[in-house]
This record gives sequence, C-alpha cells and structure tokens, in this order.
Amino acid sequence: MEIGLVKRSFRLLGGGERQITYLIEGLLAQGHAVHLFCLQPPSLPLAEGLSCHALPVVPGPQACRVLGFALVVRSALRRAELRLVQSFDRTLGQQIYRAGEGVHREWLHRKRSSLSRLACGWSYLRPVDRVMVALERRVFCETPMIITNSVRGVEEIARHYGVPKTRMTTIYNGVNTEHFHPGLRRRLRESQRATWGVSADTVVLLFVGSGFHRKGLDCLIRALGELRASGISNVRLVVVGKGRIATYRRLALEAAVADLVRFEGHRPDVMPYYAGADLFVLPTRYDPFANACLEAMACGLPVLTTEANGVAELLQDDVNGGVLRDALSVEVLANALQKALPWEKRRAMAEAAHQTACEYPLSRALAQTLRVYESALHRAVPV
Repeated sequence: MEIGLVKRSFRLLGGGERQITYLIEGLLAQGHAVHLFCLQPPSLPLAEGLSCHALPVVPGPQACRVLGFALVVRSALRRAELRLVQSFDRTLGQQIYRAGEGVHREWLHRKRSSLSRLACGWSYLRPVDRVMVALERRVFCETPMIITNSVRGVEEIARHYGVPKTRMTTIYNGVNTEHFHPGLRRRLRESQRATWGVSADTVVLLFVGSGFHRKGLDCLIRALGELRASGISNVRLVVVGKGRIATYRRLALEAAVADLVRFEGHRPDVMPYYAGADLFVLPTRYDPFANACLEAMACGLPVLTTEANGVAELLQDDVNGGVLRDALSVEVLANALQKALPWEKRRAMAEAAHQTACEYPLSRALAQTLRVYESALHRAVPV
C-alpha cells in the first residue's frame, strides 16, 4: 500500500511527533511505502520505502503561514496522485485527517474563560484564530474520514461543526512499552533524584508539556502554594517543557514556593524524569490526548489530570490516578494532590497505571489505523 502522510514539522519531538514517527516505523516494517509531506522531516534514518517531499515555506504573519501551508499541501497532493493520504495538520486534499490537535474552536472557548476582559476581547479579533477556525470548519466538513484520539474529540467535532459521527473513528494513542516501563524507575530513580537533590521521603511531582498556560502550570504552582500554607512542604515540582519560564518563576515567588519548583526546559529524553518522579500532574485546560500522561503511566506513575484531557477516559479516580472536574480550581487541585501524597496510595495507583498503559501498545494503534486505511480505500465509510 502507498500511503501519504502530512505533518508540518518535526522541529520539536514532542508526544505528537513521536506518535507519527512510531506510525511511520510501523508502516515501513509491514512493507508499506510511505510518502511524507512536510516542511522539516523527522530525524529518521533513510529507510527503504520512505520518501520525503519537502514543501516550501510560506512567508508572512502566522495567519498567512497557516493558510498557505494548507494550500501548498493541496497542490503537492494533487501532483502526487496518491489514493490514500492522512494529514496530521489542518490541511486540504487528504482522505483522512487525524484530529490530534483537537478542536481549535473548543480551545478558544476554554481559553477565553481564563483571560482578562481585554485579552478575551482581543482573542476574537486575532487573525490567526479566525483563519484557524475557518480552515478547521472546511477540514472537518470536507475530509471523508476523521480519526480522533478520544471520544470527547468526536463529541466536540459533532457539536461545533455538525459532522456526522459515522465519519469519525476514535483511536487512542499508543505507547512504546519497550522504552517506557517500570524498569526505568529501578534503574534511573536514585541517580535522577540525586541530581535533583531530593531526599527519599520527598514527593516529586512531574509536569511535562509545552505551552504552560494551556497545560495549567499556573494552577499547579498556586496549588503547591496552598499545600505549603497548610503545612505540607515535603513536595517538589519538576517542570519539563517549552514555555515562558521567567513568567512562571515570578509566579512561584508570589506563591512562596520558588524553592520547591525546578524548571528543566525542553528535554528530548524524558525517561529519567519519569523514573525520578512520584506523581505525574497535568491540570490542563485543554488537551485532546496528552501523550506524556500515557508514557508516565507506562513507567508506573499515577496520573492526575483534568477532564479536559482525552487521557481522562483511561483513568479511574483513586485507581490508576485521578480526574479533576474543574481545571481552573486551585483549591480542588490542592485537595487532590494532598489525597495522593501518601506512599501506599501512590504505590497501588502506580501498579494500576502501568497495567492500563499496557492495554494501549503501539501495535494496537497501528492495527486500528490500518483498518481505517482499508476502509478509506474501499470507501466503506459514507461521506
């Protein structure tokens, strides 16, 4: 089978990029030919069956770049004349779109609830947001088949754009259980915690994600302040990801927890961080499916996140983690953290988290995706 894949860039190898890299490797291993359309290809070794089609960069403001990329992709796909193309970005001309970035219109709605009145008003005028919503509408309404990475994604697309659910399929992201597993904690935990300078009885909270505001880092830092104010200080927070670190350092100072928060910046290898931590916390305002949560679970870390995260569909409160119903409540987050601090509670949840992650290996996601490809080729799903 010849398969076209569209991904704008692999500049930052985050969770979403790793998922696409896994898919490419899986398709190649099964003997399929892959045509990759992108501005910047992944750092994959040249393998038989993989062709990279470099796309031109459209200059100008962000809104022009977003729309320009969609049009460039459509032209490139017309020239390639492939029967089957899946895009991971909001583009035109593909037969399958994986909505890994969720619904921009839904994110705007959630973001505006946390902004000042002035900032909220400006957000309605931002050219890039207006272009994104217009393009998104066309992508959802014209692409024959849509893959979501959570059931919530199906509901959002249907609610905002009226897309029939018969055109959508949910495929949860997979995790590489050969790379992410509890053995990492046995092998790397002691050395990683020594690097951080934390004692054995210190509970290390781990936050991994870029785009700190959307991921809720401000709420987490304030919740840490609430814990300290209530007399709990044997907790440390390690932050991994790309964002405006200076802004959040100031917030940590204001919350009187600057000495409890460690900013690591972007790290391509997050495995040592999973090994050294005790609880993974992502109080995100909106996340279609945070891959870092599933990776953490595979390593034996319980996860505390919000219902705005697609991963929440895999979690059971007090079993393999916890789900916050209010993403913006510092008090709710602080109470949930306090409940999860006891060692026996975390140990039981850690074992259950690992078992849950093992139910979603890469092979499962690959097999489900191939079934969608076969359906697309045989036009088994009505448009």
